[in-house]
Amino acid sequence: MKNISNSTIILLFVTINFFLKCLFISANSLNGDEAFSVYHAQMSVPMIISELSKGNNPPLYEIFLHFWIKLFGISELSVRFPSLITSCVTLIFLYLYCARYFNRRVAVYVSLLFIFTNYNVKYAHQARVYAIMGMLSIMSVYYFTNLLQYYITRPYPNSKMKLKEVFNTSFIVLVVINTLLIYAHYFGFWVLIAELFFILLHYRILIRIWREVLVFSAVILLLYLPNIKVFFVRFAVSSVHGNLFIPKPNGVETLYNMIWTFCNQPVVAVSVMILLFAFAVSIFVSKKPEFRTDERLPARLIAFLFFFIFLSMFFISYKITMFLDRYLMPASIGFYILLGIVLDGIIENKKYRYFIPVVLIALFIVTFDPKMRDNNDMRKITEYLTKKRTQNSFVIISPFYNDLLFTYYHNRKRFQSNTDNSLSRDLLADHIHPENDVKRTQYRLYSHILYIELSVENKSNRIILEKEYSLINQFSAGTYKIYEYSRR
Repeated sequence: MKNISNSTIILLFVTINFFLKCLFISANSLNGDEAFSVYHAQMSVPMIISELSKGNNPPLYEIFLHFWIKLFGISELSVRFPSLITSCVTLIFLYLYCARYFNRRVAVYVSLLFIFTNYNVKYAHQARVYAIMGMLSIMSVYYFTNLLQYYITRPYPNSKMKLKEVFNTSFIVLVVINTLLIYAHYFGFWVLIAELFFILLHYRILIRIWREVLVFSAVILLLYLPNIKVFFVRFAVSSVHGNLFIPKPNGVETLYNMIWTFCNQPVVAVSVMILLFAFAVSIFVSKKPEFRTDERLPARLIAFLFFFIFLSMFFISYKITMFLDRYLMPASIGFYILLGIVLDGIIENKKYRYFIPVVLIALFIVTFDPKMRDNNDMRKITEYLTKKRTQNSFVIISPFYNDLLFTYYHNRKRFQSNTDNSLSRDLLADHIHPENDVKRTQYRLYSHILYIELSVENKSNRIILEKEYSLINQFSAGTYKIYEYSRR
């Protein structure tokens, strides 16, 4: 290993990561959120910005996807491929960060953990912003640490702040990355807040670089001004109405379940928590001499990044629900690096140093599922619908917001041509009605009903239909179901 260059190891890991995550990238049908992104990405850029300002999705990802689609189309492979590529870039920066600020062992451990984690496969297989969010998060941490190390190693006091000392390469790159991060997703702000709080909590660092912090914050704010109004409007709406699709935390159980999500299976999650606890205890009882501030800084930053984002989002979720695995992508980056540090430091004896890392990484590998099969297959639902539908059929889709996903598989041409928000009108003209409440539809005009129930069970609709219609057939693809009714 000592004779192998870092670039060779990175190339090997990236190749493995690419192959494993590319293998089944199109195995699952798109989900509703993916269909949302792909649909809006087909609009003009001004329309993307206008439409997304009405919801909780900043426009950066859909704007990027807009130009990607123009080149490569809207197949599952095409729209998911950028997430696969960003997953590989994330791996590169994880390795570089750990090799630079810790050692090669930590870099190898963290890389393997990242590759063989189902959580990262899931988002490398989604045409959504979350893989890019992870990439920008580790890039932000990488250049933030570079910048801190540069500032705190300058001669002090530095009474005359020269522009070239402030606006160096790391400063400019970090500004760009952090700006992209908050334009990619509103929860990208958590990384910026964590970095700011980390400085504020270190007084000796703060007094040396407070002017640079002010300049940096002012530049970011200036670059974000075009979206600042939308941000505050969406924050106000979320504060009042919350998110009905995200449950509130259920104490320690919710924390455990999220660690489980990061670790593939319960046995791995429990092993990881035991290791983290044992390492924390060993730090408190250790009699080792203190390391210099600049040497301890990266480890403290990673620990703070993970615990601050993870726990703050958990506690805030009791008021405004947000503790969801996809929103915790930045925290997961800190989690895997922290775990790599623990694996390298838990046993110092060189003879037994590799025992625990080998066992834990082996657990990750044997519980790894590169396919991540999702039984909710819209392709099967639309294929079944096509076989059963007649000229006198009326189709009801519940919940209504699955109209985009349904259309993607049922009529790809319609999905591509309805970028002016005329999709609902065209569906109704084709006797397809996306609606939560069947009483709001004109189902009584038809003798044959195909009721599609997607993920969210709605028994009340079936009870209403079964008063006048007989259930003659039923088809399931995971939680996606079609109920076929005929008038009595």
